[in-house]
Amino acid sequence: MGHTTSPVLLAEHSNELNQRFCQVMDSAPVMIWVSGPHKGYVWFNRPWLAFTGRRLAQEVGDGWAEGVHRDDFDRCLQVYKSHFEARKEFRMQYRLRRHDGAYRWVDDIGIPRYAGAGAFLGYIGSCTDISDLKDAEASIRESEVRLRLALEAAQMGTFEADLAGTEAIIDAQEARLLGLPDGTRAVSIEKMRTYISVDDLEASDLKQERLTKEGEPYQHEFRFRMPDGSERWLNGRADIRGNRIFGVNFDVTERKLAEAQLRESEERLRIATNAASLGVFERDLNSDRANWLNDRMYAIFERSHAEGPLTNKVFVKDYLHRDDVKEFVRARQRALAGDGELHLICRIRLPNGVQRWIRIEGKYEFTEGREPWRLVGVVADITQQKVLEQEATELSERLIKLQEDERQRIAHELHDSTMQHLVAVSLNLMGLRPAYWLSKE
Repeated sequence: MGHTTSPVLLAEHSNELNQRFCQVMDSAPVMIWVSGPHKGYVWFNRPWLAFTGRRLAQEVGDGWAEGVHRDDFDRCLQVYKSHFEARKEFRMQYRLRRHDGAYRWVDDIGIPRYAGAGAFLGYIGSCTDISDLKDAEASIRESEVRLRLALEAAQMGTFEADLAGTEAIIDAQEARLLGLPDGTRAVSIEKMRTYISVDDLEASDLKQERLTKEGEPYQHEFRFRMPDGSERWLNGRADIRGNRIFGVNFDVTERKLAEAQLRESEERLRIATNAASLGVFERDLNSDRANWLNDRMYAIFERSHAEGPLTNKVFVKDYLHRDDVKEFVRARQRALAGDGELHLICRIRLPNGVQRWIRIEGKYEFTEGREPWRLVGVVADITQQKVLEQEATELSERLIKLQEDERQRIAHELHDSTMQHLVAVSLNLMGLRPAYWLSKE
């Protein structure tokens, strides 16, 4: 936005605010203002007016203060007046309304102006938009708070040591983590090594050697024997900065115990499912990959571990019987539209041409947006059951046929025998009739 320098102001301050001065200040990359000896602002350069979107006449005097954020106004005015009266340089930061209505943080520096004879003429100042810097500082502070809270929540301690590794400087959290007395800030590394198991210590030494010689960051999990005799799992991470080693340790005992329990549970599950001849799987639907499956799954589909687990695409294309594809699709649609329960009995074709029957029981898991992301389930080979069912069906059909044949035979025999008896009786009656009538006569 352009502006014309006020002739009145130039006349009043001809020794200071001449036309050439204004032209030079208009070309400056920062916002510049000038005040007179009575605190009022008398001039603003082109970048200031472009930033605020206001005319020079609106800004002079105290008009500029209309753009200052109300929460910053009193403080800003106090700083300006107190330094003005003391004729001292000042620096303040406040929010100034931009032409689009947004408030931006500016860094305002004011310097007293004097005439050649030493007469006080007012102030000249420059403003720089520091909103991006403020945002960055806020992000840093927020990150620092999150880091501090994370360190406290994770019970993470920090340490610093020289490359020789003779002594470590630790913080209070590290002292508590190692079971050391409160106030301990320096520890002997050699002494600390006595509390680490031999196997973990050997692996740690190799990683530390790669750290000091090759600059490879150190990361190691090790068992640490506490002064009370208990054992704790620690995760150590370190790197070299300058000629010092900086690192952190945090407690991972609960995770290690949980991992051990998980391994035991998985082993029990593996034994149970193998004994029950059940294949167990967990599939990531987004990547169409199996996160986990037991050996029985490979046995059911007669695949080697080198071939890897089946994807859904390969299962439908190469294994699922073509007559069961539609039922497979319908079963999956019912599960996804309902509670996620998948129930399916279908036939598969093995690579050697053998056909098998399998039962699939699974459960889809959904995101908060109702998008399926995982399928967990079991697969059972029910071929023998189907064979027995088929044999039972055929036997039942044969039994029904035999029963029907026997009923027809008996009916036929009854029919023939009855007819013979009826004919015999009829003949006997016919033979008796003449004798009966003769006796009457």
